[in-house]
Amino acid sequence: MLPTQTSAEQAMQRAIAHHQAGRLPEAELEYRDVLSESPAHGDANHNLGLLLAQTMGAEAALPHLKLALAGNPAHPQYLLSYSNALMDAGLAEEACQVLEQGIAAGTDTPDLRCNLGNAARRCGDAIKAERHFRLALERAPSHALAHYNLASLCEEQGDAQQAVEHYRQAMQLAPGLAEAGNNLGMLLHKAGRADEAVSALAASLQARPDYLDAWRNLAIVLTQAGRIEEAWQCRARTLALAPADAGAHFQAAQLLQKLGRTADAAAHFEQAFALDPGLAEAQSNLANILFEAGHLAEAESACRKALAAKGDLFEAHLNLGNVLQAKGDLPAATASYGAALRLRPDSAAAHYNLGNALLKQERLTEAQASFRTALELQADLAEAHNGLGNALKLDGQPGAATECYRRALHLRPHYVEALVNLGLALQHVDDAEAEACCLQALQWNPRLPEALVLLADMRSEQGRFQEAEDLLRQALAISPGMPAAWAGLGTLRKMSKADSAWADEACRLIARGLPARQEVYLQYSVGKYFDDVGEYDSAFAHYLRANTLDQTLMPSYAPAAEEAMVERLIATYNGSFASVRHAGASPSARPVFVLGMPRSGTSLAEQIIAAHPEAAGAGELPFWSQAALALEPLGAGNPGEALVSLTAPYLQLLDKLGPGSKRTVDKMPANFQFLGLLHAAFPEARIIHMRRHPIDTCLSIYFQHFNDAYRYA
Repeated sequence: MLPTQTSAEQAMQRAIAHHQAGRLPEAELEYRDVLSESPAHGDANHNLGLLLAQTMGAEAALPHLKLALAGNPAHPQYLLSYSNALMDAGLAEEACQVLEQGIAAGTDTPDLRCNLGNAARRCGDAIKAERHFRLALERAPSHALAHYNLASLCEEQGDAQQAVEHYRQAMQLAPGLAEAGNNLGMLLHKAGRADEAVSALAASLQARPDYLDAWRNLAIVLTQAGRIEEAWQCRARTLALAPADAGAHFQAAQLLQKLGRTADAAAHFEQAFALDPGLAEAQSNLANILFEAGHLAEAESACRKALAAKGDLFEAHLNLGNVLQAKGDLPAATASYGAALRLRPDSAAAHYNLGNALLKQERLTEAQASFRTALELQADLAEAHNGLGNALKLDGQPGAATECYRRALHLRPHYVEALVNLGLALQHVDDAEAEACCLQALQWNPRLPEALVLLADMRSEQGRFQEAEDLLRQALAISPGMPAAWAGLGTLRKMSKADSAWADEACRLIARGLPARQEVYLQYSVGKYFDDVGEYDSAFAHYLRANTLDQTLMPSYAPAAEEAMVERLIATYNGSFASVRHAGASPSARPVFVLGMPRSGTSLAEQIIAAHPEAAGAGELPFWSQAALALEPLGAGNPGEALVSLTAPYLQLLDKLGPGSKRTVDKMPANFQFLGLLHAAFPEARIIHMRRHPIDTCLSIYFQHFNDAYRYA
């Protein structure tokens, strides 16, 4: 019982003391004791309402706050508390009415104007909200909350300049108002003012060191400013404040990846997924880390977990395709890329990776289409230009491939893979540039096995066999199981039984299972070994396998098409054509054409002639096979003008390949088909026809890999 006013005041004092000390149950009991005797007690109703709002929510508080206000409608604090509870309960319109009535009755304070602005804003009336915020500031220019609320409204309305100004005012007037610094920081960040954003967020955290949103936002700003280590420190603080936050672990992992701390990143991706099994992106990113580390089985498992959590996650399908391609499961990789592209058909990366998978399956037309689509979507994707070049080269279009490699290098001048591929495409066309490409690639990366093998092949063709062997062994020291390097060693000299260890390793590589384009070189080389040591049955078994593989790697030989082409050549470049000295003929005697069947000795003849100080070798030039087809319709007319259009660029080509030489050898064997055209274009040129016993020629062709230059082989 509370018989006297004095005891009620004492009970209120006890209640307030409990309330301020955080002893809320005791405070509630004291408030209720007061109200049991004085149900209309304003402060008891008001304070109990505030307590209930804290413990049970705004709806539980409203009856007591309403009673307090009913007893004293002009009390500013009662108006503020009741209107706040109404807004928290989702009754913003009623809050507006209460505040407007209070102000109209004469209780007009900056705090009430500020609250009325907030209530109007929640009702969607931005104009009314701004008016009341500004009225609050007219009455109290140093009202920090009014500045803060007006800044927030201006930001929402797109007036960044006003928002920045009022957030700054709020921070200066109330340094402890951490939200102002946080919001100002992100507004400055969006404006590209990173240093100012960092300062604002730091001020926010100085005011409230445990402000989680500010730590998160500071990490974002620092990350985009390239200050990754500092950003990571911020993410570490977010993890300390919210250790069960899956998103915090995910974002921390992303930063750790950028810092090169991949093991730590992987652990946080795993933790993120454990906390939120629906966060498929964590497993997808984990798969990337595992893939880069060469842990293909674990990477595949992570991709599949990601897809189990979110079947339409584009990145997981793409990553799974990359993993499966690396494992050699090309059909499955192709299917994964297809799934990725169904989700995002405009992804240049997915089309590019699909192109690579198709290329490895010898699906050259489809591969070219994928690479071209990638380039339509992203014209500056150097990797796609390189991939298209590879597909064109394998499809028998070396000229077009060369242009692709050059475009890739234009986009990425230090693109070593494209430079080596350019060297491969130029080999036997422009050996000098091919060698220059190779040497430049090795200057950029001395441990590039593909460049070492290419240079070894060129040194072998130059007769510098010891250098070639040294280069191949360097390649094998870097990549011990490289089939091309093992195959190259077998071609440098005549093998003997002492080389059985080489043959055993080559056979082991074959037995392990290789792509056809890698196996074919080893099969030819192992066949040569057994031929050299006199084990002819074994030799023929390997040569048979090699030729069988070759048939799968190149378009089928079409005898009818070949016969038709020969008939056209005979009809066009006949004796009558060759016997006439055409007006466009060149008087130059510089070209020396060494021709005949493949494996008939053209290379040896070139080397002998090029040994003369005034002669040079140009290799096998495809110039005339392309020119002959262009000139066929002119056989019956006067081809003089067309001949000039051929002889001039041909002489320029010879000058590039053999600068300063009086004689330059073009040893393309297939030029025998175009003798009439050659003689008409250069009547003073020497033509050397190499001949060898037909059986020797046939066997030598059978024992040699020709890519697709001689499909009949």
